[in-house]
Amino acid sequence: MVFFVYLDPPVFSAAAKAGPLGLDALAAVLRGFLQNCVLLDFDDWRWETGVRQALSTHERTFENSLVKKLLVQLKKRDRIEPCFRDDYSGKTEMNLVLAQANEAELDLILADSHVAHPNGGQFEIAKLEDYQQTAFEAKRSEAAANGREYSGGELAEGDFLIANFRKALKFATRIDICDAVFGRSFADNYEHTLRLLLGFLDGELVERETCELTIHCEQSARSHHLLTQLAKHRPLGLSKLKITVIFYIRPPSAQCLPHERYLATNQFGFEIGRGMDFLDGGTGRNRDVSINLKDADVIRDKLIPFRSFSAPAQIVA
Repeated sequence: MVFFVYLDPPVFSAAAKAGPLGLDALAAVLRGFLQNCVLLDFDDWRWETGVRQALSTHERTFENSLVKKLLVQLKKRDRIEPCFRDDYSGKTEMNLVLAQANEAELDLILADSHVAHPNGGQFEIAKLEDYQQTAFEAKRSEAAANGREYSGGELAEGDFLIANFRKALKFATRIDICDAVFGRSFADNYEHTLRLLLGFLDGELVERETCELTIHCEQSARSHHLLTQLAKHRPLGLSKLKITVIFYIRPPSAQCLPHERYLATNQFGFEIGRGMDFLDGGTGRNRDVSINLKDADVIRDKLIPFRSFSAPAQIVA
């Protein structure tokens, strides 16, 4: 669903030199990346520096270009994340990326010139002019357009979480879960899914001390039990994770939250077809569920009309 990419800064200069067709090709790539990709940088942000230098070198070409506007959107949506490290061995930046690509779970390197693919590499390497024919783009665009629908029992629980949420949640600094039934019927598979999701976040989340998890759900007789279980199943590694539950009081003959169930971060949004009980405690595998990309800001906007039904937020100690 979400993919990790390294976009070599010289690609920007190559696109500028290629004229309008080059700029259009790069803009098309960035528009796709904006849907469901994270651009990986070095931990000293040298990628951003390299891109700024390329844009400055070709200032007139990139002035008011769609390429610059898309880069601003990627930055605004926290889609540029530090990952690669300099080992001070004298390697080029590309060789550093190649050496760390598998560890970083990189899916694609988009380069300006030919780059030899290392043995055992689990990622694809392409040039701008070849990008639209890559297996990566076919997979990325399919995930963005159609999401994924799972039959019950298709994957083991851990494999399901990795396939759908590992890269989507890794760099999250904010996670919102919206599922009215989660609060109304909190038991069994809801409880099981929550426990495994917290354990998963403990192992995958980079910003464990600063990330905030907020759950929006319907108030019910199970509300106290939900709060108790959140405190009970919070791993020690997430002791500083701020967990907030906002209960919504259902009025007569009306909804207190959207019918759809969502998970949204500061980077991505997802519609979870069946809701937050997608793991089966009896089988240790996924239940039948569909997962589709949604704009995270649109998801949060959907909550605005329901604010009047919300009770004071409760912090899980």
